[in-house]
Amino acid sequence: MIKLNTHFDKIYCISLEKRNERREKFKSNYKYLGTDNITVFNAVDGNNLDDKEWQFSKGALGCRMSHLSIYSEAIKKGYKKILVLEDDVIIKKQFISDLNEVISLVGDDYDMIYFGGFNFLEPKPVTSHILRLQNTLALHAVAINSRCLSTLIRKIEEDKRSVDSVIAELHPQLKVYGFTKASAVQRKGYSDILNKNVNYTGTFLGKFYLKISQFIKKLI
Repeated sequence: MIKLNTHFDKIYCISLEKRNERREKFKSNYKYLGTDNITVFNAVDGNNLDDKEWQFSKGALGCRMSHLSIYSEAIKKGYKKILVLEDDVIIKKQFISDLNEVISLVGDDYDMIYFGGFNFLEPKPVTSHILRLQNTLALHAVAINSRCLSTLIRKIEEDKRSVDSVIAELHPQLKVYGFTKASAVQRKGYSDILNKNVNYTGTFLGKFYLKISQFIKKLI
């Protein structure tokens, strides 16, 4: 069975330095990762940035720049594969087995693996449990192969929208995999990106994205 420290050159957890309580909650949950060799990456605080072209929240700007910084660092340091987590992630016990399942199927021939998210467009089934993603939102737990990092960076730099939406548009061009059942979800609580309390596991988001997906299908 593959272990995270042998498959990934680096495991990151993006976390605002001022949100210590979220770091502590993350640390209390990562037992299912099978390692504590995780680098806490001090997230870029969007409140300290001034981008006149940015039309979304300061939190979303900070999230965008944090992911850009990690991707650039991974290229600079020559990492082949990285795992990027956000500090609101809740790791499920099947996380490692899900990783092993997709790696046993495709080996290193993947660009990204999403361990959770919201499917804006319907994924294509590969097996009864593994999906080929077409447009999936959220970046709270994503494995990334270095071969796509330059593509991600270029797209993010030229498209000033929320980073998960920008990356999701690349999914049909890349080999991006996910699962029928998430092995990583987002903790309910205050979101620095949305500037409000959220509950990603509630029924509203599920129904919302289902309605959006159904609407999109009618157009294509």
